Amino acid sequence: MRTRQTKLFQSDGLTTLLSHYAPGVVMPKHTHDLHQVSWLLVGHLSEDHGADEKQVDQPSIGVKPVGLEHANDYGRHGALILSINIDPDARRYQDAFSFNEWRWTPCAGDGLQTGTTEVLTRLIAARGDEAESAIWDLLALSASGERWTLREVPHWLKQVRDQLSECTAELDLAAMANEAGVHRVHLSRAFTRSFGVPPSVYRARCRIARSITAALHGEPLAMAAQSGGFADQAHLSRQTKRATGLPPRRLIDLLAGE
Repeated sequence: MRTRQTKLFQSDGLTTLLSHYAPGVVMPKHTHDLHQVSWLLVGHLSEDHGADEKQVDQPSIGVKPVGLEHANDYGRHGALILSINIDPDARRYQDAFSFNEWRWTPCAGDGLQTGTTEVLTRLIAARGDEAESAIWDLLALSASGERWTLREVPHWLKQVRDQLSECTAELDLAAMANEAGVHRVHLSRAFTRSFGVPPSVYRARCRIARSITAALHGEPLAMAAQSGGFADQAHLSRQTKRATGLPPRRLIDLLAGE
């Protein structure tokens, strides 16, 4: 299956979903009849809204008001996304949150990603009122932070990103910096400033995305870990839990509806 989706919680006027989009999935222009708040947990996402397009390479929160026309491309590694869909007539959510504009806000570097994964873990374990309390916490987190202002990324830095994204082996960042004509420290600073996470974290997240995709296509977790470039299954488990709050087996079971 190219897309896997499981419902985590539903109440009057609100549905929470965990979705995995396989590499290369493209959704043509469409609209939703619900407001949507989305968390890109792992992977890549390009979202096009008219003349504006955002390339999301880091853990981020996206907000789309009802009726907004947009198209999505889930990139070379696919994407794991948590989303909350809200009925525009559900006033108790409407009064607490603004859906006036399309926007993306980075999670990384300011505690939002940590808070999101902790609340996600609590949401999955909770039921009833406790689950809805976790939803309110997620919506509160989505209102935090600065708006994301896109920076012009130099060509050499895009090349570094692409090499980190595609390579499963360890890369010599000092050699990459030397090839680009910059200092190794400058490379890390520039990368973090442009993409929201350090090079090592970015590479780990790309590996997680590859491994999750491989596991969803039937590979045993040990083999999926190797496909992503991890030393072993334990390494994959540690990194996945750090990025999403859940171990890979739990994610796979959720997306398989188990």
